[in-house]
Amino acid sequence: MSSQVLVIVPAARHIPFLFECDAKGRQICAWVRGYRKAAKSDAARKWELAEFCERVLDGRPLRDWDRRDRSQIDLMQQVAVASLEVENLDLFDRAMRDASTPLPDDAYQSFGRLMAQASDVDAVQTR
Repeated sequence: MSSQVLVIVPAARHIPFLFECDAKGRQICAWVRGYRKAAKSDAARKWELAEFCERVLDGRPLRDWDRRDRSQIDLMQQVAVASLEVENLDLFDRAMRDASTPLPDDAYQSFGRLMAQASDVDAVQTR
């Protein structure tokens, strides 16, 4: 016999709650990848991706964050790449505080697309 549990979490606590259940952010990283994939085929989903990444950065537990942990680095790298894909350089900067380089290859592809489209090429280039 299996048991099921329903947990009701206020919207403002979704991400902190997820980090309590998944301290290293592995599942959250998988969700970022899923949002990124969905946003590639549906431009309207880019807003959702940006919003989710912002909530991840706002809701992560900074006191327990280990900048050497591979899972946590991977999460921040995924958020950084997603930030480029939604053309949000401020969000990219926030994610890069806890990400390490080199970034995944798709980050550099996103940088290239941004440079080709950007009105402020210098802002992209300095990053």
